[in-house]
Amino acid sequence: DKLTIATPPRGVGDMADFACTAPLDELGVHIIASARSLGEIHAFEALFGLTASEAGITDIGQSTAYDIERIAALEPDLIVADVSFSSTDGLSLIAPLYTTDYFFGQQSTLGLPQQTAKAFGVEARYLDLQAAYRARISALRDLLGSDRRKLMWFAAMVSTSDFLVGRSGGAFAIVARDLGLVLPDWVDGIVAPDAFFPLSLEQLPLVDADLVMLMPPYYQTDQSPGAVKTAMTALMPNWERFVPAAHKD
Repeated sequence: DKLTIATPPRGVGDMADFACTAPLDELGVHIIASARSLGEIHAFEALFGLTASEAGITDIGQSTAYDIERIAALEPDLIVADVSFSSTDGLSLIAPLYTTDYFFGQQSTLGLPQQTAKAFGVEARYLDLQAAYRARISALRDLLGSDRRKLMWFAAMVSTSDFLVGRSGGAFAIVARDLGLVLPDWVDGIVAPDAFFPLSLEQLPLVDADLVMLMPPYYQTDQSPGAVKTAMTALMPNWERFVPAAHKD
């Protein structure tokens, strides 16, 4: 069913924080409650360095085991859920329910605002964001010049025990595409866009990519760059010396 909101919602319940929080926040949507989609880690803390309470948001439990009475008491006028992460039982009895399929539906992180802006009555905000994004992409293209189409990149998820390579880097995958960067053939051949597979660290120095995007697992509490570097050092001491991209300008 098509759901249209006549005016921007005054209070939204976000049932899949890692899928929906950042796009909704950028659109200026007022989130009053949020469910954790990845264990004990809350998206506002991982993305913005804020606890839910510091962000003025009520934590309503996990997206698959939420406190429905607490949600109802907050009286949201709209609930947003992602069918990949969220159970939706009983939610439509509290407020209109807007569902998306961000994760397994293989939508881009940048696609969610485009889909929701019209329904939420914030099209003007979306168009401003889109124009700013295009301006930044154009400036980066000019900076990189024509050589950008020869630049290769890939994303890797790093923990102290695993180095997993995939073709998905979240929003950056879209940025890389719009810049004209390319994936190495061995990465581009991965069939599932959101799949990651282990790469032997002995093979890593042979990967001649210009840009390697290293990121922590989604379930890891510490999402900082320092945590990623610590994990890389645990896996491969002095890794900066052996990874070509680590010592390129």
